[in-house]
Amino acid sequence: MLNNDRDIRNVDFSAWDLVRAAMLTRCGLALGWLTEEETWDTLSILDRGLRVRYRSWTQVSESFRLARWYWNSTSGKDEHFNDLHDLNRSLVLLNPDGPWGLIDWNVETPEPSFLILDDLLDAGVAAPLSAGDRKRATHWERWIDDQVIARGQHRPQHFGTHADQHHRFAKRA
Repeated sequence: MLNNDRDIRNVDFSAWDLVRAAMLTRCGLALGWLTEEETWDTLSILDRGLRVRYRSWTQVSESFRLARWYWNSTSGKDEHFNDLHDLNRSLVLLNPDGPWGLIDWNVETPEPSFLILDDLLDAGVAAPLSAGDRKRATHWERWIDDQVIARGQHRPQHFGTHADQHHRFAKRA
């Protein structure tokens, strides 16, 4: 980081965060923690985050690659192998027959219903950003925060939990 290898000080980590969140969402479905409807809805929210921040699958791939390099950086003899791994992943994903090659960047996607956000609000674990955090937030993060505020105002606990409330995100005795 000190010598700014690969321009790491200027890397946008959003692709890393959003792509990994999509992976965890798919894992949640596989484990039965999310319904298919919740999964598609959450992926729609994450998709919007990618499309607001980037202009193509190639930009997403490059941002993800640099963030992964930072995460996995060892600056040692194995760095070349990690670079090859990243190159191969990009070639597969961006290939015309690959997942990102088959889906046009400008494809119409459904508007999310924010099912996961409603569940988090019901569990009392979602709250609006502080004024300072909102000021530093990205456009997409402010969009999510707007949903938290609008949906939270219509809930009885209004950003809190009830002692007798049992929810699927809460630990049960």
